[in-house]
Amino acid sequence: EEEKEKARELEQEKMRELEQEKARELEQEKARELEQEKAKEMEQKKAKEIEQEKVMHEKIQLFSDFDVCI
Repeated sequence: EEEKEKARELEQEKMRELEQEKARELEQEKARELEQEKAKEMEQKKAKEIEQEKVMHEKIQLFSDFDVCI
């Protein structure tokens, strides 16, 4: 009877460890997804900045061309 109780406790301990490991894996997965999301946002921000720089450069070019005409 005592051995059965020990075996049951061992089984419960294993189950708890498995649950904790699963929870850790889920946390890591969430952290990875968050990291990817941040990277994606940074990439989009950088692309937007580059686009704005291009537009600004084109405007400057237009104005300088216009000045040449005058």
